[in-house]
Amino acid sequence: MTVTVAAGIPFADDFDDGEAQDFTAVSGAWAVENAQYHTTPEKGSNAISVINLGEALPENVEFGATINSLKSGGYWTNSMVVFDYHNENDFKFAGTFVGNKIWTIGEYKNGGFSRLVETRASIAANTDYALTLLLDENNLATLKIGGEQMATYQFGDDITEGKLGLGTFNAKARYDDVYLKEIDDAMGEL
Repeated sequence: MTVTVAAGIPFADDFDDGEAQDFTAVSGAWAVENAQYHTTPEKGSNAISVINLGEALPENVEFGATINSLKSGGYWTNSMVVFDYHNENDFKFAGTFVGNKIWTIGEYKNGGFSRLVETRASIAANTDYALTLLLDENNLATLKIGGEQMATYQFGDDITEGKLGLGTFNAKARYDDVYLKEIDDAMGEL
């Protein structure tokens, strides 16, 4: 297997070239179809694909993607961005659980996930949402959807040490327009 490393920050991938060369599928099946990055894990399993960034993350970063949770028999309906990824049993996430109608920030440790903060909202399956996750030097994670703040959580440890990526919990999803850029703080542009 050949792993391509992205040049660094800023980073963007719209998958229009039919490839996801700067990503590594850690779990689940991932493929580019119709200029979008799709995942279909085995039923009951998670799917994670991480960005192979060529440099360490800055202290203040904006990470975004268009996410779409696909409704499919035998699966849950969710889609997430993954951050502070260290391994398949140690990472943080931000995204939606459509069936529960929540936007959430949480963490996955030792085979189980915890939703640390959640906001109820009207959410539909098979619908594109513009997700933005702001990570700052004070370990504050802020989740925005379409520019509207949905959740904020203050972590006790550094949230920019691990990798960034995409993921689901027992769910099919598709992603587009993934980007990463440095910002001056959790509120604005660099």
